[in-house]
Amino acid sequence: EFSSPNGGKFKLMDDMWQLVLSPAGGEARRWDKVGAKDGPSARSGHRMVIAGDKLVVYGGMGESKYFQDLHVFHLPTSRWTSKAAMVTQRQNGGGPAQAPGPRAGFAMWPDGTEGLFLYGGTREKGRGTETLADLWRLDLTTFLWERIPDKGVPPGLVSGVGVGVAGRSALLFGGVTDEPVGGGKTKPRFNAEVSEFNMDTRTWTKPVPAAGKGAGPSTRRNAQCTVIGTDLLVMGGLREEGGDKEREVTLDDLWALDVASIADGALGAWRCVQPLSGAGTQWFESDDDSDGVEG
Repeated sequence: EFSSPNGGKFKLMDDMWQLVLSPAGGEARRWDKVGAKDGPSARSGHRMVIAGDKLVVYGGMGESKYFQDLHVFHLPTSRWTSKAAMVTQRQNGGGPAQAPGPRAGFAMWPDGTEGLFLYGGTREKGRGTETLADLWRLDLTTFLWERIPDKGVPPGLVSGVGVGVAGRSALLFGGVTDEPVGGGKTKPRFNAEVSEFNMDTRTWTKPVPAAGKGAGPSTRRNAQCTVIGTDLLVMGGLREEGGDKEREVTLDDLWALDVASIADGALGAWRCVQPLSGAGTQWFESDDDSDGVEG
């Protein structure tokens, strides 16, 4: 999604790109546009994960509605398949099919077998939105959704949370919750908490990082997270600053958290890999306002 600083203009995208890391002939790394047909419509706030030889896309938000469709991109054939009708029409235990429903900004991760998990996000409610705190698993062989009961200490109501997988643990970081402030208005509350979901016991915990030289990353939403080796890496995201005249700023810092002992419920200390730069708190507008559409 392209968005102007005040949110007055935005444009949704429906293209997909592939980064070629090792081109033939020793060429430089490059981006190639994937020209597959019948993919998801233009949207933002959706999530995509890789599971085996599939890329799985769910949900998101269009210009006037939230989506609950499911699309699968088969990597060997470079073909899209829509699973929306299959998912919504399935019968579970003889009753109506269960499904997470329309939403955006949720966390989604593969379970290492033939499924994926989905948590939280935001959906439309009345004239506004509501933040969610439900957990689901999708079986990618039957395309049946299963609602997972709360067990342990879940993250709570949250949207825009990042996630990385270490072994059988999913590690969720950050996010935002809209809190009521009276008069029917809400105020966003950002966090920098780490939650762990054990995919074998299906139990939530909130491990506390060990004390280190720094306090760790600031509160934020939409940070990008991944696990490399024994580190959970957290890059960038968004937060609001400015007191009464709050404005949303984009972050460019990079943090690492030692998760080598997460199976025992322990975390190491945060360490800063790349500090926040001055450019990381500035908006950069397009030189051509025609790139956006009125929102």
